[in-house]
Amino acid sequence: MKSLAILLVFIVLGIGSSYAQDTKAAQKPPKKVYGGKDDNCMLNGQYNKPLSINSMSQNKAAVSLNKADYIQFNTDGTYLQTINGIQTAGTWSFDESTKKITVVCGGKNQTFDAIQQANGRIELNDGNTSILLNKN
Repeated sequence: MKSLAILLVFIVLGIGSSYAQDTKAAQKPPKKVYGGKDDNCMLNGQYNKPLSINSMSQNKAAVSLNKADYIQFNTDGTYLQTINGIQTAGTWSFDESTKKITVVCGGKNQTFDAIQQANGRIELNDGNTSILLNKN
């Protein structure tokens, strides 16, 4: 009888902790939707389509580019880029308060200052790499 009571206590505790975890999971804020109406990213209206790369430099030296090179920021937080025929993919996020775009690609984080240009272009600059994108 005593072992049955102990077993019953463990079952009740197991159900209680399972319920507590489900409640905690339900209280998590929803994942940010990139490009949603609440997103003030300067890319708004430029999601899910390639942004052509006007120019690029690394360590102040110009990088040779193909006309077809592009960067694409998708509304689901994924990121695509093709430079000189090499395509890479990853994820991205934008911090409105600091105007920084963070790209995670191949396990590496790269954070760029996103600078809106007067001519409708966007410059991404991390101090070593500068990329000038044309908004299409």
